[in-house]
Amino acid sequence: MELLEERLAADLDQLVTDLALLSDGEVLGLITERHPSLRRRLDEAEAELGQTRQDLISQYTKWQAALGQLRDLWEMASWLSHQPEAPLSLKDAA
Repeated sequence: MELLEERLAADLDQLVTDLALLSDGEVLGLITERHPSLRRRLDEAEAELGQTRQDLISQYTKWQAALGQLRDLWEMASWLSHQPEAPLSLKDAA
């Protein structure tokens, strides 16, 4: 998961760099005052970005668990295939 988090951090760092080049320190205040609907959209987009990041990390955790489960099942299959008196079903093996 460390690689995923590093990639997400690099993407966010690039966005922050790009935004720093686009705006000065007054933009947010002026947008809030003059264009409140745009400010709301900015806030919503930032919230969505944060939620998407959390979703990606959560899904990656599920991915890792599924990989582990599949690996464990293949190990069991390999072990059982070499047992002379292996159980006839997975239920019997448990």
